[in-house]
Amino acid sequence: MLASTPFHSAEIWQTISCKCRSVPDNTHRLISTHRSNKTEHTAAYGKPMTMNDQSTADLQPVISRERFSAVIFNLDGVVTRTNEIHAAAWKELFDAFMLQQTAQEGDDLSPFHIDLDYRRYLEGRPRHLGIKHFLSARRIELPMGEPMDPSSKKTICGLGNRKNLIFSELIEKQGVQVYGCAIALIHRLRSEEFKTAFISASMHCGMILEKAGIS
Repeated sequence: MLASTPFHSAEIWQTISCKCRSVPDNTHRLISTHRSNKTEHTAAYGKPMTMNDQSTADLQPVISRERFSAVIFNLDGVVTRTNEIHAAAWKELFDAFMLQQTAQEGDDLSPFHIDLDYRRYLEGRPRHLGIKHFLSARRIELPMGEPMDPSSKKTICGLGNRKNLIFSELIEKQGVQVYGCAIALIHRLRSEEFKTAFISASMHCGMILEKAGIS
């Protein structure tokens, strides 16, 4: 959440994190502070905290209009919850792929594990590189193929194109969920004439930004 007291361009706006971090109860938070002449305010989950709180003891100014003109955000898992949809798309893809495989000695055809396989081999990586890493870990070899391979073709490019189709279908069904604290921060930055940009390993970045209303 943003600090409840408004800030002006001449003031220092301190942000502990420009990322909504997961916490055990599945909520997410963005803690920010505002400093004016003699008062300081901070907010987390919309509740005021004192500057004596241990969590704010080491604050340093990190965003001010005088020092910065733009802010770059990671998209997946920071602004939008599309990392969860990416993981679900990979699981659907690889679970179906494993069922079609004939077991060879040493092959691991067990179902795709989101917490282990997605984070270890695929999250944040280009599609083809992630597929290659995952299949290598399972002792499965596939030819690279061509970028325009049909999604039914048994190549790394074919699997990547199939994953894109699954992801698009999931987005159409579920929409794009966002982290409200990050969206609020983006709008606040833009209102103060900061430029904003987004990075993503996904080719769907533009579509996601549009559906999230922040393109």
